Amino acid sequence: MLAQSSAQAQMLDWGQSEADRGAGFDQADRRVHYLDSGWVENTVPGSGLDLVWSGVQHQPGAMWMRLHFSTGVLSGEYGDAEATRIVLTGLEDGAVQVLDSLDLLEWSMGSAYFNGDAVRVQIFAAPGMGASRVCVGSVEYGNPGFLDRSICGTTDDRVLGSDPASARMLPVNCTGWLVNDRAYGLLSAGHCDPTPGTVVQFNVPQSTIGGSMRHPPPEDQYAVDLSSVQTQAGSISVGNDWAFFGVFENPNTGLSPLAAQGMSYRASPTLPTADGRSVRVGGYGSVIMPMPLTYNFVYTTHVGEYVGNTGNTVRYTADTTGGNSGSAVIDEMTGLAIAIHTNGGCNSSGGNKGTATKNAGLQAALASPLGMAAARDGSHIAFPNQRPAEVRRDGGTVLRAKFGPSHTRSPVIETAHLHVWDEGTWVSVPMTPTSGGAALVSFPSLQSCDGSVRYYVSVQNELGETDVSPIGAPGATYQARVADSGRVLFASDMASSDGWTYLQSPGLISGRWKSALVHTLGRMAPEMDFDATGRCAVTGVQDGVDVDGGPSIMISPEINLSGADDPVLSFAAWYADTNPTPGVLAVEYSTDLDPAWRTLDQIGRTDGWEMRVYRLAAILGSAESVRVRFVASDEPNAAIVEAGVDRFRVEDMRCSRCTGDLNADGAVDASDLEQMLRLLGGDDVEADLNNDGSIDAADLLLLGSTMGSACP
Repeated sequence: MLAQSSAQAQMLDWGQSEADRGAGFDQADRRVHYLDSGWVENTVPGSGLDLVWSGVQHQPGAMWMRLHFSTGVLSGEYGDAEATRIVLTGLEDGAVQVLDSLDLLEWSMGSAYFNGDAVRVQIFAAPGMGASRVCVGSVEYGNPGFLDRSICGTTDDRVLGSDPASARMLPVNCTGWLVNDRAYGLLSAGHCDPTPGTVVQFNVPQSTIGGSMRHPPPEDQYAVDLSSVQTQAGSISVGNDWAFFGVFENPNTGLSPLAAQGMSYRASPTLPTADGRSVRVGGYGSVIMPMPLTYNFVYTTHVGEYVGNTGNTVRYTADTTGGNSGSAVIDEMTGLAIAIHTNGGCNSSGGNKGTATKNAGLQAALASPLGMAAARDGSHIAFPNQRPAEVRRDGGTVLRAKFGPSHTRSPVIETAHLHVWDEGTWVSVPMTPTSGGAALVSFPSLQSCDGSVRYYVSVQNELGETDVSPIGAPGATYQARVADSGRVLFASDMASSDGWTYLQSPGLISGRWKSALVHTLGRMAPEMDFDATGRCAVTGVQDGVDVDGGPSIMISPEINLSGADDPVLSFAAWYADTNPTPGVLAVEYSTDLDPAWRTLDQIGRTDGWEMRVYRLAAILGSAESVRVRFVASDEPNAAIVEAGVDRFRVEDMRCSRCTGDLNADGAVDASDLEQMLRLLGGDDVEADLNNDGSIDAADLLLLGSTMGSACP
């Protein structure tokens, strides 16, 4: 059994020790279980979305449960109304959670928290969607534990309360709160730093008469986006102990927590003077008798004196206990949050303590949110046919986007635009609405010879706000290779026969690179390859296998660059990492001139498959050959790490800005005529000016007609 304590939720100072802690109730345990659906699918034509498998996960005597899946392979395209989904039902109170393939990833392969000792697991699938499988690998459940307290005075004066902006964080047993009208953003203590599987719960019900937790329905539970987490720089200290993070929308309701709760606190950039004013601290702390045990881990609040501050350390005499860490410290005079509660330690000369919201690092994080912490309640934008690996320089590459409403915003599809970065400016192209909430657009012709193009998509919602994909655009963008006629130096759809080498280091436990025909591998691996050939390179083929230990290394064959004028490397990358401080997929190279491995790129978490493009001439110099390797690790083995590579190409790019400018010097002149004469009768497609398949007198005449002109 792997024991996982969820009880410690408040840091101690002022000399408190283990012996000073009061008893609490709900330490979490995790046991290994093997509920396995096997491969199941709907084979009844015309039956629609229907039940194909059902099982019950039972943990006798548990007060509450949370399921953790070792495999979650759900067929169908995300966003499709008939895509396969899991329906989880708590048998004690009938609470229901519905999860699709994306929800499983966002919830780190875990469920919501359910009351009672049994949860029914069902798979619903439509005909023609293919096979699906789920395995429950372990169950987290409630058991008695121990917690610490810091009561200012002889009695615990906290009272039962209700605060729509405050949430209970599990399994760390802390408090978080919605901040600055961020739809998905919360603050908490840094020592409550979210880890894989962290869930925040609003509208928490009272505990049992014995003090065991009760959980709100899944509609009030949200999974943390680990890519959004920002914490204090350096080690945690009093006055420098904070975490800012975002959560994903609720899978049942589609709501952000702000839309559902309707309230957040404003984090004050300044502190008031200690003029006798009061502050209020409310959170999900533990209780011991004579307090009613039904208040245990339930929202309670107390008003105490604001003692003052030293730098970013704020002191006050409001009662707190374990579980209050992360609570907002509210100035009763202004209603502003002035601190995050972090430390117990009431005595005759001080009080409980927190980190001031004026902390410069915290204010910088609030001004530059990441991931879902930056998201608004905007329209949903998806790309059902994948994003293009390459676009034509002369225009015409088609992009299809699908726009859908959130619970609070609906897109006005007629306002959708594609934005393309070309020659130092954004070129905006209106999209043409089709059916089913989709719109089409063709990429414009491009003047840039950079070898790659950056772009994003926008749409206005009915409130006049602009929603973008990717989140953070135009600061964040998608990328594609610009397709130019030229020589292919090496091309691979990642078949092992293409000369790839897969190395297993002594420290690698699992997740060796392999060429695979993917069919949704579970965990956070790709559900399909990038370019629809069926094959890609991934870190592990078996269901539920990811990178453990490492490194796991894949090396390309030696690629001959001799004679290349402007070699361009491009590939599609996939990288998922549930670490709070995620690692990277390292991309490295070595050449015939320098056999040492050098860093080309370090790819962090990707939004599914993402294209990467690199012009090699400036990087490799006069090298005649290159090898490329990909390195993935999970050290220490504490997270789910999955990596993938597909559509690997090295090509000699040709960039002619206008007809006849064969040497790309910006003008059509005698030097181009000399080059044309040398190329007559050859197969250099750049010289085939009329695109008739041959280089002949017709091309020479066309060149002559443009002589003396300057390229735009």
